[in-house]
Amino acid sequence: MDVQSQSLPSTQAAIECNDIFKPSTEPGESIRSIRTVMTKGIAGIGKSMTVQKFILDWKEGNANQDVDFIFILPFRQMNLFIDDQYSLHGLLCKFHPELQDITKAELFDKANIIFIFDGLDESKFRLKFNEKGPFISQITETASVDMLIVNLLKENLLPSASIWITSRPAAAHQIPPQYIDRWTEIQGFNDEQKEQYFRNKIKDRPIADRVMKQMKDSRCLYIMCRIPVFCWILATVLLRRGAKDNQEIPKTLTELFAHFIVIQLTRKEKKNENCEDKDLRHVLKSNKDVILKLAELAYSELEKDNVVFCEEDLKQCKLDIHEDLEKSGMCTEVFVSETVILKKKVFCFVHFSIQEFLAALYVFYSFSTGNLGVLKSFAMKGQQLHDLLESAVRKSMQSQNGHLDLFLRFLLGFSLESNQKLFKELLTHTQETSDSIKRTVQCIKDTINKHNKSTERCMNLLLCLLELKDHSLHEEVEEYVKSGELLSPAVCSMLAYMMLVSEKTQEEFDLTKYNTTVKGRVRLVIAVRSCKKGRLASCNLTDGSCKTLVSVLQSSESHLRELDLTNNDLSDGGVQQLSSALSHPNCKLHTLILAGCNLTGRSCKVLAVALQSGISHLTHLDLTNNDLGEAGVDGLSAALGHLNCKLEILKLSGCLVSERACEVLLSVLTPKPSSLKELDLRYNHTGDSGVTLRSKLQEKGCQLNIDYNAEYWMKPGLRKYACELTLDIKTAHPELDLSEVRKVTRVEEDQDYPDRPQRFDCCPQVLCTEGLTGRHYWEAEWSGSEVVIGVAYRSIRRKAHGADCKIGLNDKSYGLWCEGSRYSVRYDKNKTEVPAPTSDCRRIAVYLDWPAGALSFYAVSSGQLAHLHTFHSRVGDPPRPGFSEPIYPGFWLHFNSYISLRQVI
Repeated sequence: MDVQSQSLPSTQAAIECNDIFKPSTEPGESIRSIRTVMTKGIAGIGKSMTVQKFILDWKEGNANQDVDFIFILPFRQMNLFIDDQYSLHGLLCKFHPELQDITKAELFDKANIIFIFDGLDESKFRLKFNEKGPFISQITETASVDMLIVNLLKENLLPSASIWITSRPAAAHQIPPQYIDRWTEIQGFNDEQKEQYFRNKIKDRPIADRVMKQMKDSRCLYIMCRIPVFCWILATVLLRRGAKDNQEIPKTLTELFAHFIVIQLTRKEKKNENCEDKDLRHVLKSNKDVILKLAELAYSELEKDNVVFCEEDLKQCKLDIHEDLEKSGMCTEVFVSETVILKKKVFCFVHFSIQEFLAALYVFYSFSTGNLGVLKSFAMKGQQLHDLLESAVRKSMQSQNGHLDLFLRFLLGFSLESNQKLFKELLTHTQETSDSIKRTVQCIKDTINKHNKSTERCMNLLLCLLELKDHSLHEEVEEYVKSGELLSPAVCSMLAYMMLVSEKTQEEFDLTKYNTTVKGRVRLVIAVRSCKKGRLASCNLTDGSCKTLVSVLQSSESHLRELDLTNNDLSDGGVQQLSSALSHPNCKLHTLILAGCNLTGRSCKVLAVALQSGISHLTHLDLTNNDLGEAGVDGLSAALGHLNCKLEILKLSGCLVSERACEVLLSVLTPKPSSLKELDLRYNHTGDSGVTLRSKLQEKGCQLNIDYNAEYWMKPGLRKYACELTLDIKTAHPELDLSEVRKVTRVEEDQDYPDRPQRFDCCPQVLCTEGLTGRHYWEAEWSGSEVVIGVAYRSIRRKAHGADCKIGLNDKSYGLWCEGSRYSVRYDKNKTEVPAPTSDCRRIAVYLDWPAGALSFYAVSSGQLAHLHTFHSRVGDPPRPGFSEPIYPGFWLHFNSYISLRQVI
């Protein structure tokens, strides 16, 4: 399973569970000790299993042998001491009686100890970090258990000990972030591990093949198989139902769990493969009493947020362990007992999700039989089905730790008549009405829009809609995207999920069209898996985002063939990750665009390994505007001369390719057969070797472009494209003073300019004289309260009243609006907020790639460029990258503001 480390907000890297306390070696992360780790993960994802593996590897001598003691303290068992007072030593003795003989406190101080607090979401304790409480520094001092935990986390108690906490995401906030050194998340099975799991469970190869096909056809279920416990339940059901030809598999979570419970009931009476529907009805009818008793227990304890029960709890629901549970077959398969501390026998469901399912069954049964007294905590506003469901939505959203999320999905699932029929011997009163379902769907949508909850909570509401078999939210979110409203990270997560579960493969996914934050874009990246073309250009992605892309490229379900990552700061580390995916058998990528991704020659070496692997399908590689130099060409040459290399198009434009590097290409490409059909070496200094290479390649049917061949282009970065601009006084508004050659100032008195048709007479702005095509770069410094730095076509209106001619408020111009520390970009009145630079930066750089239709804005600080935004223009039918006219730099100024064109060295 994948465990993802998030020691810093911007980093996301895989980490082995045995390395959970080891300092990070990720680029950009300072090396520091890791004392406290929080591991998040949804129910059933494998948090406890990961903890058990960690302990087992330590016990068997395979890892962490510098550790002297590991103490595991599950919250579900510590809840038994919520009202008691203990010393830390006394508490540990309750779990580990053998510690009674170790009474010297200094032994604990000297030992290398790890405390594992498993299941924070099951905790009953109120951890009071912000309230004044006892300061505990000795293991023999007595206090409440919650204060012992707080003092451990605050490093008052055993500061040298390491602490590992696991939790569902919704409950992790109970520990303030300043007390956590590393945040990790268990992401579950990847696609390969899913398939491996099911093929291990289903030994018959033809049946396994059929089952895998059925699962993949039901994409929603297949995606959920990243949860190991879900795999177990699904495998149990599929072995019964999927083994039969033409047998449909469940489509929703409620259907799946309903089949699972019925299968467990039939184990005692029939072999699964011979049990017909009439037998199922008989089993349900004969076990109705015990099922409802168990369901009542599940609900009553869920209300108390309990997952562990004692015999008294069972007696309150009139459950008899021997008569009810063991005879029915529910014991061991669904409901288990264990002896814990103090040799006290406790009970629990084999997984919390089963408790939630049975609790939902009991609530729906109570409602359908008119036993509304059971449902007082729902605060229903009426007695109709939609009143129950809407109150359940509200109740779930009020839960602090997300313990009602699955319960809500199951309850909504039971509202469908198709699911009620599976339990028709229990649910004799059918309750579905189309009006109630419609009203509930609208309630869920309203709740999503109204509440700014965590991504996990919003995602659960989306899954609720799928449980109701409603798919209209996809269209609604698409409309929301088109509106230009800022999409929250939560909405981005939902949108990504909908794309993944959609049965339709999209032609193109363009991340640039979503108005969201960097965090929102990162959450959307995974959606590229369901599309053939992925345009992720200029989205401020980093090497940390590449892990998601690698998982996409290596997935057997991925449809991705083209990937554009232009103008993202991926660096060599990101490309190294991507290169490993290019050599994966599942990767079918043909086109990879890495233009302007801050790469060096080291990236080319790892790319070359993938290109000559014989597995890579890459035919188009674009490395434009990366400072690759001779080292880059040397690195690529190994692949270009290899028979396995399938590259047909290679773009090294603006990559500091020298004449000597061109000679290397000449020696590699001309003597041997090559698949290369197009080579772009523009904006380099290839000299006479470039001319020779072009002639040789033409003979082999390969086109070489060496335009703009001069030593001038051998400057690193975008400054090689620097151009000289002059302000066109013929276009200047009368309130703009151009008395200095490269500076414009907004003044209060009109200047004595003659009236001209080119002049802006209503809008205080000015254009430059130069109409630009090709690649160009310039910088402007500004001062004052508000300015606009942008570009316009010559055809922009000059005499319009109001703001119609202002840069950014029409389809003839693009502008960066600078208002103090607030930045935004606008085109045709569409506004996108831009994160302001970290410092009070007043110098802006503009890079124009006219043929590619890209216009980028950067903040310049200490000579470094920080990307702000990139516009992408398309023209023609069908649309292609590019601008329709030459581009003229232009500026708008507020009173007492000025803009100065800077000299670029």
